[in-house]
Amino acid sequence: MGVIRGCLLLMSIMALVLPEARSKLNGLRLELAHVDSNANFSKLELLQRAALRSNHRMARLTAAASGNKVQAPVHAGSGEFLMDLAIGTPGLAFSAIIDTGSDLIWTQCKPCVECFSQPTPVFDPSSSSTFTKLPCSSNLCQALPTFRCGASGCEYLYSYGDSSSTQGVLAGETFTFGTANPTAVSNIAFGCGDTNQGSGFSQASGLVGLGRGPLSLISQLGLGKFSYCLTSLDESKKSPLLFGSLADLSAPTVQSTPLRKNPTQPSFYYVSLEGITVGGTRLQIPSSTFALQDDGTGGLIIDSGTSITYLELAGYRQLKKAFLSEMHLPVADGSETGLDLCFSLPSGSSTVQRELIEMESKKGKLTRTQSSLLRSPIARSSIHSIFSVTEANDDEEKPQRPRRRRNRHRHHLLLLLPLLVFLLFFYLRQDSPVFANLLLFAAFISLASLAARRSGVFVTRRASSVDWFIGDDDGRGRHRSEKKENSNGRTVREGVEVYSNGDSYEGEFHLARCSGSGVYRFFAPKGRYEGDWVDGKYDGHGIETWARGSRYRGQYRHGLRHGFGVYRFYSGDSYAGEWAGGQSHGVGVQTCSDGSRYAGEFKAGVKHGLGCYHFRNGDQYSGEYFGDKIHGFGVYRFANGHCYEGSWHEGKKQGFGLYTFRSGETRSGDWDCGVLDNSLLPSDPAVQGAVQAARKAAEKAVLIPQVGDQVNRAVTAANRAATAARVAAIKAVQNQMHGKLCDTDV
Repeated sequence: MGVIRGCLLLMSIMALVLPEARSKLNGLRLELAHVDSNANFSKLELLQRAALRSNHRMARLTAAASGNKVQAPVHAGSGEFLMDLAIGTPGLAFSAIIDTGSDLIWTQCKPCVECFSQPTPVFDPSSSSTFTKLPCSSNLCQALPTFRCGASGCEYLYSYGDSSSTQGVLAGETFTFGTANPTAVSNIAFGCGDTNQGSGFSQASGLVGLGRGPLSLISQLGLGKFSYCLTSLDESKKSPLLFGSLADLSAPTVQSTPLRKNPTQPSFYYVSLEGITVGGTRLQIPSSTFALQDDGTGGLIIDSGTSITYLELAGYRQLKKAFLSEMHLPVADGSETGLDLCFSLPSGSSTVQRELIEMESKKGKLTRTQSSLLRSPIARSSIHSIFSVTEANDDEEKPQRPRRRRNRHRHHLLLLLPLLVFLLFFYLRQDSPVFANLLLFAAFISLASLAARRSGVFVTRRASSVDWFIGDDDGRGRHRSEKKENSNGRTVREGVEVYSNGDSYEGEFHLARCSGSGVYRFFAPKGRYEGDWVDGKYDGHGIETWARGSRYRGQYRHGLRHGFGVYRFYSGDSYAGEWAGGQSHGVGVQTCSDGSRYAGEFKAGVKHGLGCYHFRNGDQYSGEYFGDKIHGFGVYRFANGHCYEGSWHEGKKQGFGLYTFRSGETRSGDWDCGVLDNSLLPSDPAVQGAVQAARKAAEKAVLIPQVGDQVNRAVTAANRAATAARVAAIKAVQNQMHGKLCDTDV
């Protein structure tokens, strides 16, 4: 069976480009290498690594596409494929991750403040004759989600969904693409990062964004479209990435579907998933399950950096059940890969060909490929699946369900057996009346058993430890139910659900999803969530507790901490304040076990904006922060009585400022990296301007509205929600003990 590759054509991307570049470039071909292609991994190890990266990637995409309009701009980051290119004049070769989930092109630059280890030398801008810093007035600087105008020009902070980030200056440079026929393109805007944090980037020396935004490579090249054909993860062959005129896919077998835009996440590529077909049967999944909502949530993202396809639980459960009914292979343990639906191949076989699954989109069908993985991203759930299929032929008859045909044959045999017994009875009643009577009695028993089975008097259930529910499962009405209505008039019931990785949920359900009040217990690492649920996700108020002692109490939205809440770490550190998209965001107070304390503004999990920091040694700073560092204007008062008022850059005195000793003596002027570089009088206009700006920033930082009352109310509501969840869990367990349960066959 040949290897099936997934191809994608991304078209008509409008962009803001640098006018000086690439007027004669019509098309471009590049080669992509898988991140694990040069390593000596087994197929199992490749699968494990791909699943782990996909889980991390999914967390980033979920954070980015959570639909929270006040959330800091975050992007996907990391990925599965690498591009070889060179930067500068003379060119420095390096490899970069390609990412359709973000826009910025960036690499690490000298001098490094904080850089991760990379496989190639770090780029030194001073060694290139074509390096230029872009001004704040440039359109591409204005397109950055977070930037400021500093001494170095357009200074940026670009964050990713797991709090990874790159920070530096936006610049223009010549990039050379390709190795066989290198193509040099000048004036490409990129992030020259000197402070880069987070995991997932060390496999390369930077990242190339291919999103819809003006900063992405496809937008800056101005070629309008690109396509790629990605090989399987166990292949060493490189994958082509085509731009412009080379990107057309005109084969007769090519099907297309329109790409959709999400105003809240303009960089992502969305498609409309209309339905899923398994074995020729369209699954009865509501169209709203995969729809892109008005608030920016939902939708289906096409992503270059994820090996696993993730579905909402409502659709995933139906797909999994239908797929199991079509696969006539024994289910195997997939815990080694982190996937729970695997199959054992027949002896002597290395592949199995099944033409089963199609995902229907507008004007086209997406058929799952041989190397595809599928998983459901339900909050903290381990329900996921891996399967192997090839492309389906629409002209061929779809396979039916032989399992049901076998059931009908078995019933026919049961009807035939009593008839044969009656005939044998009439044949033997003269010679062996006792034996004939026994046969007649056995015939009556067989008929009675068959009638009982058909009428449902006796029910034989398949043993299962995957899912247990109380009440009516999805309206099938196969068992007793205990129902009630919540305040919204929705019917709910208490139940117990056990997941394949050892996690469990006890509480209320609605339409087979965790909804209402409930307790979720984590098997590894040990921990639990007690609180409100909506459609299978934390939503409302609740308490999250972990084995080592960390605890969060507060508000949630769409499975993430959102609103007001308190997180106390087992180390003694704590954060109390506003949350957005799972990260501290807004106004809050961060207290450390060493006695230091910060009160002020946060953005994407770091100190950003205005704030006051009380250090453990008695020092105090009030003023501006940028990317978790003192940056901008502010006042620093030392415990020994000294004071500095003025400009800062990444935690160091930089620019104009005034230093006052406790004796009253002063030093003022232009500072560079914490050292007075050019002495000026305190009355100098530049010094006075910086001092006034610092004092104003300090005053604003002190006057930031506190959110203690909102946090306390959220904690009180979380305590009430946790109590209600425990009550629902107790009732669910009691119902289970009384035998009011059945399995859901998923």
